[in-house]
Amino acid sequence: MGQTESKQTFRTEIFRLSTENGIAESDSLFWSKLWLVPENASDIFTLVGENDVRTALQTFPDNIATLIRVVSEQIINCTDTTPDVQLLNCIRVLTRVLPIVFESGTKTFEDDLFWSNDVLGEKLVTKLVSLLFNKKLCGTSQIWEMGVGCHSSEGGVTSVQEGNRCEILRLLVCCCCKQLYTSVNHVTTQGSRFLTCIVSGLSKSDTLLLLCSLLNLSLVRLLRDANATAASARRVLPPEKGVKNNFRYFLGKLKQDVDFEFIARHISEILAKFSASSGSILTGKKATRINEIISLLWEIIQTNKRFLPWLLKKEYLDQIILSILQQVKMCESAQTLRLLSNFLLYLSDDDVVVSSFDDGTVNFNYILGQLFAVITQPREEINPIIPTLVECIYNLSVQAKHIDYTVACQLVDIFDVLSSPSFLFANSTNRFLLELTLESINAMLEYNFQANKSLVFVLQKRRSSFEKLHRLIKEKGKEPTSEEDLSWLEDLPLDTMDTVYAMIESSVPGFSSPTPSASTSEEPKAKDTPSSMIDTIGTLNPPVQPSKFHKIEFQWDPVLLGWYLSLIWTSLYTHEARVGRQVTSLADTVGTGYSGGAAPVGVWNRTHTKLFKVQQSVAAPNLGAVDAVAMNVWKRITNR
Repeated sequence: MGQTESKQTFRTEIFRLSTENGIAESDSLFWSKLWLVPENASDIFTLVGENDVRTALQTFPDNIATLIRVVSEQIINCTDTTPDVQLLNCIRVLTRVLPIVFESGTKTFEDDLFWSNDVLGEKLVTKLVSLLFNKKLCGTSQIWEMGVGCHSSEGGVTSVQEGNRCEILRLLVCCCCKQLYTSVNHVTTQGSRFLTCIVSGLSKSDTLLLLCSLLNLSLVRLLRDANATAASARRVLPPEKGVKNNFRYFLGKLKQDVDFEFIARHISEILAKFSASSGSILTGKKATRINEIISLLWEIIQTNKRFLPWLLKKEYLDQIILSILQQVKMCESAQTLRLLSNFLLYLSDDDVVVSSFDDGTVNFNYILGQLFAVITQPREEINPIIPTLVECIYNLSVQAKHIDYTVACQLVDIFDVLSSPSFLFANSTNRFLLELTLESINAMLEYNFQANKSLVFVLQKRRSSFEKLHRLIKEKGKEPTSEEDLSWLEDLPLDTMDTVYAMIESSVPGFSSPTPSASTSEEPKAKDTPSSMIDTIGTLNPPVQPSKFHKIEFQWDPVLLGWYLSLIWTSLYTHEARVGRQVTSLADTVGTGYSGGAAPVGVWNRTHTKLFKVQQSVAAPNLGAVDAVAMNVWKRITNR
């Protein structure tokens, strides 16, 4: 649409949708202009305004229903003789209109239009997927990239054909975007019928083609350039409850070493590249890419029970955990930190994974030391994930062995802060962090007493820290009129350490009971060197029988699933919101696989999402149980 006059004429025709009642479906002269006149996506997104569609929905909704039906039928009935530009214009019109329809929240309108006896929605989705593998339009009828399910490539796909592919994918995502306009409290129960149709209604061949293509393309493109900008739109989202997700089913069937090797190598290298390429804090686009690759990895592990044992066997998991711990230290994104900490908690619940930390590059000393270091970082964005990190430490504690002197000191440092009155009584929930830390120490002593002899030595040397807690319990217990019930203080699990203290005092030369006037435990005599005392501790029998240990399981619930979906949609939204990039710059950055169709067009710009808030500066999160951590943890430890 090169001339100003023709553009104005097209705008006038669009106004008819909101000013003229009942434009007939048979009025081909009017409807055909939607796919015959525009020259590119920019024309449609510029000349068909959001308010044009909103006004038409309010005044004459039947016109919008007819528009969607007519344009959808054009796509469904297209053949290889249909001009590409006409087909793409139909795809662009739907991409423009559907988000605003979903924003309006008119469920009856959507159901009558897409899911009546005609099942227009199912036909549209099926046709769009088949178009993705149309050789004329998208360059190949096979899997797009070498990798899972494909060990050779046809090649010859042009940048224009890849752009066409992107436009079709964009429309498929838009078909599922009703979740953007659903509150986080209801997103998991309402779901998306389009998404259900994609994951459960496609043929086996189409499902496998799309699954392998999206998986391979995401991994290859992200590895090709860690700053790629197109992979996020290729996420396979969870289905509605009770519906078989064929994508997950076939992903769970993977078992060939060559497929696992491809996935693991790309994921580990992508994560390592993000860790190594930046010595600065991870923010913005890089943090978003971490979200995407961790989400993909987590989905594969949950879906395919063979994959995690394979990662352990091939030692890929060590590399992945190293990268994750590094990224937790660098990242400023609260949502990315939450994702990473939840994934670590998920892994820490697996006994086989935890037992692999007995030796090797990633051992208990390294992991615990890194977790302790993160907890004590002077960064406010760390505060919301501290409870999750403490839960990870607890899960690791039952198998933790050979804790060295430095890491043991870090653990007692954290205990000092968590047991301080200023933190403990700041609110009614901080005590649970202290209880969990005490239970972690108890597990290390009860299950691996001799192997953790350095920890025992540090606990005895720093006994004054625990004596302070005992005194606090006695002092608070004497207060007759407390404003709150403090009986929980007497239930803190200190018996194991008290028993250990008593045995060490009687069995290890150099340690003696502290006098009432002493501020710290008596220092060892010169002849009783720390090394000899630690060796002596290693010869003692455990003084306490192991108590039953209950790991903390990571469990998906509606709140977490709602947050997870919002994380995925936030990624999609932010990529599409980057309008105005030069296509040539994109091609220079990520390779030749880009054309005008691949450039973002701002699909959801100026629509009112409910799943998350779109704003320039994000308000600080409600920290709840950890609102006192920021003021205490890092200050108290770094000022020791």
